[in-house]
Amino acid sequence: RRTFSPGEQRGWPAAMPSILVVDDNCVNRQVFRAMIASFGCEVAAASSGEEAVLAMRAFGENFQKVADTTVAKRECQRRLVVMDVHLGQGMDGYVAAEMIKADAAAQGIPPPHIVIVSGDEPSEVQERCSRCGLDFLPKPVGREQFRNVLSAHGIAV
Repeated sequence: RRTFSPGEQRGWPAAMPSILVVDDNCVNRQVFRAMIASFGCEVAAASSGEEAVLAMRAFGENFQKVADTTVAKRECQRRLVVMDVHLGQGMDGYVAAEMIKADAAAQGIPPPHIVIVSGDEPSEVQERCSRCGLDFLPKPVGREQFRNVLSAHGIAV
């Protein structure tokens, strides 16, 4: 199965759920990509908040070209972003999530579901995620734990 980076010129597929993994750690990205691909989902990856915002902005532009179709509207609802809270230099996961949601609103499309993953103190991260309308998974993330998140967002695996 081929995975695509956000910079590639390609629309998101219409036949399967699309998930963007955002983590500055290459090993973490590879682990998430492998787990997500094993569920039969299309996966893209970004190594920074900036890349994530650009990838989701490009999705919105592609979506607007076909927004009149029922399939496109349904597929838009099946997008998920799994993002580490700490992304090295630049914006953190919270800022990137807010920008992604703001861009979706500006483009007139539903925002993606965003799941923040972190090894930080769970109660602090959970509280902030709740305030921001984000989901939270503590690291390390297990396969069944991730399957439950997909199911909670209507992605059958």
